[in-house]
Amino acid sequence: MNRRNFVKAATLLAASPFAVPAADGPADDNDSSLPEFQKPVFNIPKHFPAPVKIASIELLQSGKQFFLRTRSTDGVEGIVLTKDMEDFVPILHRRVIPHFLGKDARDLETLVDDVYLANYKLSGQAFWCPVAYVEQSLFDLLGRTARKVGRQS
Repeated sequence: MNRRNFVKAATLLAASPFAVPAADGPADDNDSSLPEFQKPVFNIPKHFPAPVKIASIELLQSGKQFFLRTRSTDGVEGIVLTKDMEDFVPILHRRVIPHFLGKDARDLETLVDDVYLANYKLSGQAFWCPVAYVEQSLFDLLGRTARKVGRQS
């Protein structure tokens, strides 16, 4: 099983609103001209009627624990607990956060690809942990936004 199939199966099992079932996937999912790595794993825009703009990404500290909080322009927040963040703070602030601010969180897959392309010479834990924390926090933000949109409908 490759990573793409694992993530699809895991999201389907978790009943995530972001999972893309094979029958409901975007037309590009079945497009044989696209390489496997370019096919979307999630169809996030399908679940949100309007853009979810990223207004801020903040690193918070409580004692020795660090949290990453993302906030949309609608005021919805996503938060994640980090690990060993004090080692990664400069990379987070200089290399990762600027690539996400002001962007549409529904384009999360593309945003992660873009931050990698802009920093392709960086690798390893020092780069990918900050990216993963931002990504996880944005998934939390999107989940909270989905529940908010669902209640209004």
